[in-house]
Amino acid sequence: MPEFRFTDEQAQLRAAVRKFCAENFGEQTVRTLMESEPRFDPLVWARLGTELGVLGLAVPESDGGAGGTLVDQAIAVEELGAALACGPVFGTVLLAVPALVAASAGPVR
Repeated sequence: MPEFRFTDEQAQLRAAVRKFCAENFGEQTVRTLMESEPRFDPLVWARLGTELGVLGLAVPESDGGAGGTLVDQAIAVEELGAALACGPVFGTVLLAVPALVAASAGPVR
């Protein structure tokens, strides 16, 4: 069985998300966000989507997304989870975005 290896682009994605998390989700920030309403910083969340494209990883390039793979999504979610990043990761990145992409593709034949 061949050994799995991340691509250079995936390594760059991991490094970029890790750096973003280190800059925006320090322990004190996370503790403060956990007790705020909403429980995430909408401006930081928007930057995660616009600067890194994390929110559009599962969206095809033809629809304005990154055209990423499930592995790309897993890398981003792993780094966000490791940093205890506050935000609607599961509902947005793993549920809503793929559902919208599937809906825009039309019925399956």
